[in-house]
Amino acid sequence: MSRFTKILAICLSISLMFPVIASADTNTASWLNWKYTKLSAHRGAQVIAPENSLAGVKGAHKLGYAFIEIDVRQTQDKHYILMHDPNIDRTTSGYGFVADQTLAQLRVPHLLNNKHKLTTEQIPLLKDVLATAKKYNVGINIDGTKGDWSDDKFVSGIVTLVKKANMYNKTFFIIPNSKDRAKFHKKYPNATISFIGNPKKRVKSDIKALKKYKYRIYTTHIKNIDAKSAKAIRASGIRIHIYGVNTQKDYKRAKSYKPLLIETDKIKP
Repeated sequence: MSRFTKILAICLSISLMFPVIASADTNTASWLNWKYTKLSAHRGAQVIAPENSLAGVKGAHKLGYAFIEIDVRQTQDKHYILMHDPNIDRTTSGYGFVADQTLAQLRVPHLLNNKHKLTTEQIPLLKDVLATAKKYNVGINIDGTKGDWSDDKFVSGIVTLVKKANMYNKTFFIIPNSKDRAKFHKKYPNATISFIGNPKKRVKSDIKALKKYKYRIYTTHIKNIDAKSAKAIRASGIRIHIYGVNTQKDYKRAKSYKPLLIETDKIKP
């Protein structure tokens, strides 16, 4: 092989490698361009499984939800698990604060369903939830009101797990604090970002804030949006995520605003 041929072969191999490397950290967020409104299951498919459980992810797939919302906390020994409350008293057969217990301790109790009945489900690891969501093609909404999103180690640990699961392109992060969001966006510019807005009161400033981010979605409660503000958000090119929708009346109203996602505890697809 001539020297020129060797150089050409090396250049070709490098050119083939770079798209693969780039794609691992590139969020095309194609789901933001879905044409029709989809349902998201709040804390997983609670209609058939305990909240924040692996069964809730599988149930979301079975019932046809496009996304699930989850709450991430860290154990005493720095494992990421799903739990809405700071303690496990309400949703498991155990008790005590998540931050005060090791993963081994937290895996002993079992989860309760929404009728407060004991199940065989255990508190799940975030990595297992992400892997299951990937398997069943269910998107993930990580609620950043849980945990310390000003802590770089806490945040980077979550994002690392999301990337390892190849779920970066189908996950969005709700981060309430503007400083935390700015820092997050600087470090992860291809992540899809949101915060809980109030379009009835401040739609213009909320839109302005969201437009700082390459990929974004406007999250708001059904009580805080109307036809006028929804139209303004859509006109800005930002898709809408409406949560707190648990009655048919609210669902009908929310759907009339043409959101991308409607989040619910009770309504089935």
